[in-house]
Amino acid sequence: MRGDLVLDIECVSSIQEEDESWPALVEMATNANEPDPLKYGALCAPLARVVSVAMRSGGRDLVIVDAALVDLKESPDPPRRFMVKEVAGEKALLAAVNEIVGHQATKRLVTFNGRSYDLPILLTRSRINRVAAAPLLVEATTEPRFKARLHVDMLEVVTVQGATRRFPMRALAIAMGIDDPKKLGHGGAVADLVRARDGERLVAYNMGDVACLVEALELWEGVA
Repeated sequence: MRGDLVLDIECVSSIQEEDESWPALVEMATNANEPDPLKYGALCAPLARVVSVAMRSGGRDLVIVDAALVDLKESPDPPRRFMVKEVAGEKALLAAVNEIVGHQATKRLVTFNGRSYDLPILLTRSRINRVAAAPLLVEATTEPRFKARLHVDMLEVVTVQGATRRFPMRALAIAMGIDDPKKLGHGGAVADLVRARDGERLVAYNMGDVACLVEALELWEGVA
């Protein structure tokens, strides 16, 4: 996995009930047969606000989190087993992520469902926030699906580029005997954590997904 950057993002809707655009979000969600407008917004690349990004690269674990939305403890108990970088606002978060992705040591991005979710959102939200996207992010997001070399989407790998039914990462973890990544919650609960400003649970949940993904990749590629 040398040169790999494993990442996972967490998002909420950039449009909330008090915003002027709320009726438009409700209409778009209804047209998409999604009963929850906030869920629709969090899954829609132009409208999804990135609140945290967990990464592992070179054995280093890091979560970059938007401290404008959540609170973190100076000395959490028990102590975290990963580093946390607090930034003010989504633009600063995306700038920090693109700086790491653009590092010369990064050769390949690894995600779960990143072809449909993580990478398009990172690229789209970077453009919207006027943040220069790292060339690797651009190339990995836009490379041909069946000739991917810069991006390993484990969901694509295990479903043979969509030939079989899609499934959550939790299913892969259970099958491989990996610690359940959803024991701290699920993606739909991110909005609740942000609403409660619970930064500790948010970063722990985000990094849990990355830890699971790293172990799954090692088992799949026979590294471990």
